[in-house]
Amino acid sequence: MVKKRKYVVMFRINNSNGYTLLSLIISLSILIFTTPLIVHFLNFILSIDSTYHQSDFELRQLHYYIQSEMNQSVEVHINHHSITFVKADGSRVKYELYKDLIRRRVNDTGHEVILRDVEIFEVKMHSENIFLIGCKKGDGHYYQRTYISNNTFTKLFQNF
Repeated sequence: MVKKRKYVVMFRINNSNGYTLLSLIISLSILIFTTPLIVHFLNFILSIDSTYHQSDFELRQLHYYIQSEMNQSVEVHINHHSITFVKADGSRVKYELYKDLIRRRVNDTGHEVILRDVEIFEVKMHSENIFLIGCKKGDGHYYQRTYISNNTFTKLFQNF
């Protein structure tokens, strides 16, 4: 007669009755280790002001567009609330304040919105080939950037 051996299983993986002692210890240890990390992570997330970063990104994009247009232009015409770039083929690209947004127009047609929620958009001459562009957003942040025209064929005109 063959004797059957009985084995005692301490930890069952397929336990249909509920949690085993091992699964309880593992879940509690994960909870104990992650709780302090979650508090620090939530404090970091709450400290980020997402609207400020969005405005910063939009303004960097505006400055990229203006720098790109300036590099491709042969003339730059400056007015108090607008700037116009004249390209070699004669096309005119204008950035201007229109209601509460900055728009881009090519040959005075179209209406491409570049920046929204703008209170102030001003363009000022600093010297012969240096001009300043200032912009105040609706959240109260004022941004200003200086542009230097490196193109020797560029002519800057005040009050075009």
